[in-house]
Order: sequence, then structure tokens, then C-alpha cells
Amino acid sequence: MDSKKTIIISLDNYEEMFDDFDISKIEERAFSYDFLLELKRRAFRVKEPSKIILTIPKEKRKKQYEKIILRRLKHLFNAKMKMYNKRYKDTVKRGLTYFLIGVSFLLVSSYVELLSNSSLSFLFSNFLLIPSWFFVWSGLDKILESSEKYKKRAEFFKALYSSKIIFDKEEKYEN
Repeated sequence: MDSKKTIIISLDNYEEMFDDFDISKIEERAFSYDFLLELKRRAFRVKEPSKIILTIPKEKRKKQYEKIILRRLKHLFNAKMKMYNKRYKDTVKRGLTYFLIGVSFLLVSSYVELLSNSSLSFLFSNFLLIPSWFFVWSGLDKILESSEKYKKRAEFFKALYSSKIIFDKEEKYEN
């Protein structure tokens, strides 16, 4: 076992994985914010985990619960990965649209200035520079900066989705 790429989380029971306020069946219950936060915290430390081990005392384990939980965790990671990939693509598209609008304003501004020598066209041309630079820089910001956070989050959930998740008896990992 590659301990540098393994996350081990000790649970007293399955209930610790789920929201205390949600009394739905295990197939529908929301995962606990604390559990997901702890998983995320440990995954960031490990970078790209290859294995996630969830330990529970031997006498409290239920195989039928484990199959459901494992399927739901994989589904959650896959859904989050797809959501952040979509946000990444949408942000890049929006940034590209802003950038093209800004360049269009710059072209119109230049064209108006070349076409006429009147002071009114000069004022209008200069006025168009304001929104053109706003859209150019806002578009570049979206493409280069804002989209990057979504890309990193998508990669993070892809790593979680790709990792092997297993339940194991707690006693095996006690010192």
C-alpha cells in the first residue's frame, strides 16, 4: 500500500458519514458536511489519492450499507467533477465572449476615428475605448484566472473519483 497516496478515515459507525438532520434512507441521505470536509482536507494533503480507506469497527460493519455508500460516493465525486468541468468551460466561453466584444468595440472605435475628423466622432471613439478595455480585461481575467479555480476543482474530484474506495475493519489499522 502506497501510504503517501492513501487516505484513512476512522469512523465509529456509518452515521458519522451522514447529515444528522437528514433521516432519509441510506440510499438518499445527504453526506455530512464534516465528513466531506475531512475527506477534502486529507485529499488536499495527499494531492492525488489512489486509495481511500474508511474504517469501522468489525462488529458494526454491514456489507449492504457499504455497497450503497461506495456507489453514492463515486456518484457524488463524478457529479462534482462534471459540474466543475461545465463551470470551467462556461467561464472560458464567457471570457472569450467578453474578449471578442471588447476587441469589437476597439475596432469600431478605430474605424469611427479613421472615418471622420469631427470632434463628435473623436469623442465617440474615445468613449468606446472605456467599454472595450473593460471587456478585453474582464474576458482575459475570466479565461486566465477565474476559470482556473474550476479546472483545479474538477481535477480534484476526478482524482477522488479515480481513487479506490474501500471499507475495512478498524482493528487492522490500530497500533
